[in-house]
Order: sequence, then structure tokens, then C-alpha cells
Amino acid sequence: MPAMSERPVRERRPLVALVGNPNVGKTTLFNALTGSFAKVSNYPGVTVERRLGVLRLGTTELDVLDVPGTYSLVARSAEEQIAIDSVMGLNGEARPDLVVVCVDATQLARSLYLLLQCHELGARCMVALTMVDEAGASAPDPAKLHAILGVEVVAVDARRRRGLDTLGESIQRSLQQSAEPRWRWQPSEPLQAHLRSVRDQLPDSWPHNDGMALWALSSVDDDHELAHIPDRLRRAVSACGLTRALDDEPVLARWAFLDREIA
Repeated sequence: MPAMSERPVRERRPLVALVGNPNVGKTTLFNALTGSFAKVSNYPGVTVERRLGVLRLGTTELDVLDVPGTYSLVARSAEEQIAIDSVMGLNGEARPDLVVVCVDATQLARSLYLLLQCHELGARCMVALTMVDEAGASAPDPAKLHAILGVEVVAVDARRRRGLDTLGESIQRSLQQSAEPRWRWQPSEPLQAHLRSVRDQLPDSWPHNDGMALWALSSVDDDHELAHIPDRLRRAVSACGLTRALDDEPVLARWAFLDREIA
């Protein structure tokens, strides 16, 4: 009897995550990219909408995830945890092949803070510059931002469908670039010592880098509502006993970079 032929396994489509602050035009861009190929559901355990769609670039199809708006990846609640899970592929989420950070051209530094965090975590990133119509003549130059940030930067007007073809080309190029942690500031030696001790206690399924260790130091405490945090990681963070100065160091250092390079 001849062997039954096995059904071919479809290769996973590359996953692109759209992240950004609330009200930066991220969902408008998502709708423009995915059109009628989008579906809406809720994340497990929370009443937060999950939008997933398909972007077609010629013969290539990409999955696109619209991550709920956030100002930071530091998380203390289950709802806030969605952003870090979506960016880094934690707790059952697929890790994106590319994170498109939607940056408000009228609030440049505030929007780029999120990009710095994504880079520290080792996410492969690019920038979609939104709200350029509102910024008008004061809109930043994508080429100058590219020179500063080292990633693709594309100005888009999703409502008028301007820049979408260029964005698609940049997405394809960005998918071929390396994904390495990038730090725009140098942690102090005391903070580096804490990062090393916490990094050793990260779950095996998590990326083991200083960005994830810093996320744990900034997010895990006695008051958080986060899920899937192992006891050994809680103990490692608690044992660090961070001072207020060390706790504030990453925030102040990121803003110092943005004030120096962007403002």
C-alpha cells in the first residue's frame, strides 16, 4: 500500500509588530497596511483588543500585529505586560521579526523613547514617522533621523496613503538587517553589577541580555500584577535593593540622549 503523502507545512509568515504611544496614528497605519485582511480579538485574560492582519508586498505576505499603545515598555499590570510580551515574544507570544515604531513627528523625543527601549532589548526596528501633515514644515527630516538612529525612517500619511509603498520597501530591507541590542547610554558600574545578577536568573525561554535584565529590574516589585514571573527572578530583583538613583538612571540617561541628539 503506497504511503500517504504528508500535507506540506506552510512556512510561518514574517511577523511585523507596530508599536507606539497612544494617538500617534498607529492603528490608522495598521488599517491602511492590512485593509480588509485584519481580524480583531482579545488578548487572553484581559479586555484589550488584539488586531492582527496581513500585509501583501508583491508576492510576499507578512503578518502585522497592532500592539496596544504605550509610552514605555516598563510594565506593572497585566495590560501593560502586553507590550513587552508582544515586542520580545514572551509568555506564548510570537517574537516579531521586525518592530515598526510609530513616531509622532510633532512629539519626536517622547515617541522615540520607546525606540530606545526596543533597541536595548535587542529588537530589530525601524521607524514610521506619522503626523507629518500636522507637523508641516517643522516635520523632521527622515534622512537626518536615520543618520542619528541607524535605522530606516519613512514618513507616512496613512489617511491619504502617502509613503506606504516606500514603507513597504523599507520593511523588506529592515527584515534583512541584524537584530542586536543597542545602547545609547552606558550603565554605571553598580547598575551593571545588578544587571549581571538578574540576567543569570531570567527564564530560559527569555532572551538573555542586559535589556531584559533591566526590564525586570524596572518592572518586577512587590506591587506588580505581572504573570509568569518565576520566583527565582523575583528573588534576584529583590536582592538587588535598588536605590532611587539607580532606579532613575535608565530613564534619565535615555532622556539625556534624546535631549542631546533630537531636541
